[in-house]
Amino acid sequence: KRGTHCFISTKYDRLFVACLNILVALDTSEEAGEVLDAATRLVRGKDVQITIVNVIKPLIGFYKDMLPMMGDRDTTKSQAINQASISLKTLADDKGIEPKSIDIILGSPAAEIRRKAEEINADVIVMVTQGNYGLGRLLGSNANGVLYGATRDLLAMKIQVESL
Repeated sequence: KRGTHCFISTKYDRLFVACLNILVALDTSEEAGEVLDAATRLVRGKDVQITIVNVIKPLIGFYKDMLPMMGDRDTTKSQAINQASISLKTLADDKGIEPKSIDIILGSPAAEIRRKAEEINADVIVMVTQGNYGLGRLLGSNANGVLYGATRDLLAMKIQVESL
């Protein structure tokens, strides 16, 4: 059962929304900080819980042609999880945020983000609309995948990427 804990207020002639349980889906790109900033703008009060999740696609499948160059699959997977964990912990510390947890999950990003949101009974999922470039863009965005089938509200942010 979903318990919505988002509040809308127009106090002081300003509209703001405050949520109590926020799932922030991040990658380890430079844009992750902007997404985390957006999540903190939803925060009002001390009883707020922010959970950060990063989903790493399995090495089998999309990256299978690269496996011979990457060495031992288990070592590579452990290194990816460790690096993502360190990166997101550092980002949270830099932003002055103490998340309830930082979870690094292997799997399909859209499915795992929806699953995690259900697991923690999130009020809202905050993520970027387009983190894919090149071939990844042709395969579809994670935000679209989360949106279709989600039972939670989704704040999808469009990040402007500077051209090279």
